[in-house]
Amino acid sequence: MKNLKTMKLFTEIDTFICKEHTGPPSELAKKIQKSTSSTFRLLHEMKDAGAPIQYCKQARTYRYTEKGHFIVGFVKGKQ
Repeated sequence: MKNLKTMKLFTEIDTFICKEHTGPPSELAKKIQKSTSSTFRLLHEMKDAGAPIQYCKQARTYRYTEKGHFIVGFVKGKQ
């Protein structure tokens, strides 16, 4: 079940990033109810999975450097 919780956190973080409403790392950590170090680990894992995440100091938020979003889970469609 740990992996399922992590996937849910990825989805939650993605929502904040897409809205450009993460705040600085400590604020994002509070929003997802994790420690700052755990939040950095999650962001690193998302980057390792190909998410082009970058922190903007001026806007004080994480952003994707390319349009898109992080998808975790089953997607219905043609095979």
